[in-house]
This record gives sequence, structure tokens and C-alpha cells, in this order.
Amino acid sequence: MTVDVYERLRREALARIDGTGLDPSKQAEALRDLLEATVDEYQHEAHLGAGRSLADPKATVERLVRSVTGQGPLTELLERDDVEEIFVEGDQVTYLEAGGFLRSATIPSTEAENRQAIEQLMSATDRRLDASNPIAQARVLDGTARLTAVIPPVGDRLSATIRRYALRRQTLDSLVSLGSISASAAEFL
Repeated sequence: MTVDVYERLRREALARIDGTGLDPSKQAEALRDLLEATVDEYQHEAHLGAGRSLADPKATVERLVRSVTGQGPLTELLERDDVEEIFVEGDQVTYLEAGGFLRSATIPSTEAENRQAIEQLMSATDRRLDASNPIAQARVLDGTARLTAVIPPVGDRLSATIRRYALRRQTLDSLVSLGSISASAAEFL
């Protein structure tokens, strides 16, 4: 599926949601029905020669649901406890796992979709990210993470970092092995 097709479906779905007055957070079943109808109509038109058909319409519906109800492509990463940091550069999403491994997100995304997710995270704070405030920092996710974001004209494109405050439970043995305290000090404690 090309980005243009997905963006077209996403814009159409958002317009339909606005037109119906549907509350995505409270009417999940009706929302899913509307998104499935949007994808089905596109598929029908594509089969009649009006465009290219989708390889996996169900995956497209799921992606649209995540985009509308959650934090889009960031939803699954934000739900994972082992993800310490998330980096967004335009349409690219990478993350740092607790073990120190940097990985790319497997869920496809667009810059507009990522920006919507960042703005949704910021909406719970008194901060905003727009042309008059192209740089923003805020505590998000109920104060468990720090979000820093930059948009044009300050940056070339959307650039954001979500850093979770990691609580690491150290034992006296691990502090000794790290050289933070001596064995005699650990024994004393």
C-alpha cells in the first residue's frame, strides 16, 4: 500500500468521523464499522479500476483504528514496559529497548500520522506544538515520560523523543559489580 492511498483513506475516515459526530473513545464498535465501510468502499472502487486495491484491507482497518483511537504507530510501543525511549524523525520511528538495543518500528507510519500522535500526547498537557510554538517539551503519559518535539521551521521535519523515566532496582551485589560501592561497604549496609 502506498503512503498516498493510506493518507487518502485516513483523511476520508477523519472527515466521516467529524461528519457523524462519532466519539472514537466511547463508540469503538461504531468507529470500527465506519472505518471498515471506508476501506470497503475504496476496495470496491479499486476493483472497478479507480485505483490500486489494498493487499491487506484488515491491516489497513487496524492501522486506521490505531491512528484514530490511540497514538497511531506509537500505540504498541507506548504500551510496552521494555521500551525506554522512542525516536520519531518524520515518518521513521525507532526505539530503544531496556537491554540497550535500538530497533526500527515494524508498523508503517507517515509524518502526519506521527505528528497527530505527538499532538495527542501533548493534548493532556498545557503545551502545544504548532507554528507559533515549533519547539515543545512536556511530561506525558501521566508524568511517566518526557516528550521533546520540534517541527518546521525550526527543524526540517517532525523530530520527537519520548523518554520514559526508568526505575532500575539495583541490588547491593549489582552495585559492587558496577564498582559503585566497595564490597566492605555493601557488607556493612
